[in-house]
Amino acid sequence: MPLPVRHGLTLGELARYIDGTKHLDAHLTVIPMQHWSRTEYFDATGLPWTNPSPNLRNLTAATLYPGLGFLDFANISVGRGTTTVAEDANHYPFHGQTIDAVRITLTDRTLLDSPELGIEILSVLHHLYPTEFQLDKTLRLIANRATLDALQRGDDPRNISFSWTTALDQFQSARTPYLLYK
Repeated sequence: MPLPVRHGLTLGELARYIDGTKHLDAHLTVIPMQHWSRTEYFDATGLPWTNPSPNLRNLTAATLYPGLGFLDFANISVGRGTTTVAEDANHYPFHGQTIDAVRITLTDRTLLDSPELGIEILSVLHHLYPTEFQLDKTLRLIANRATLDALQRGDDPRNISFSWTTALDQFQSARTPYLLYK
């Protein structure tokens, strides 16, 4: 079902949204959490981090994921889940080789628009490596032909991100009845 990459719903809210908007009339019971607000990041809860995936080992990785995930089917490695200096049993592509890389340091997660960051990175890679970087393979995760077309034309990534505004506003409005937390 069409959803923004970063929908901002808990799993219970997402289930309620899908059930309600698809008119599934599922027998659904969602037990709301106590003492949590939508503005809190996980680390504010005091609960221990549990990796939702072997490759999302901390909150920063999870915060960046909605944008960096756009790169997953492209012909590059995002390095997610790999340490920068470690020898272990995980032999990822280019194991043991020195490779060119970019490290992202997140300094203020409240200002980050991770999907826009992903579009910025896709744009730069396409611009710098127009024949080597396989931008078309990212469509599966971008899930928006107009966005891919704009990237291929070389449109400004900020304009691409801005083009999502109406659809995102419509989604925000549609999800409101299913929200359990302020």
